[in-house]
Amino acid sequence: MGKLEWIQEMGQKELDIFFGNMDVLVCPSRDDPMPIVVTQAMMHEKVCVVSENVGQAAFIRQYENGFVFPNEDVLALAEIIEWLLDNGEKRAAIGRAAR
Repeated sequence: MGKLEWIQEMGQKELDIFFGNMDVLVCPSRDDPMPIVVTQAMMHEKVCVVSENVGQAAFIRQYENGFVFPNEDVLALAEIIEWLLDNGEKRAAIGRAAR
């Protein structure tokens, strides 16, 4: 079954390492006007997948600089994740465009 890992507060150096080790950030928030973690991921040229209720969704162009899915639509989220797994060679360009 799934695994949940609680991540403690980090300083900027630890965050830089953390972002350096990730490929994609998923922010499925139901209501979040502008989560800093999404902005930081974009600054680190990471692909962001956010719900339509995340503030940065207004700046994301689908398949160009990130991905937006309808709030609580797990099937749409799964399709995006599957696309990202199947098209790993495109992630770097999408991440650069996000920055």
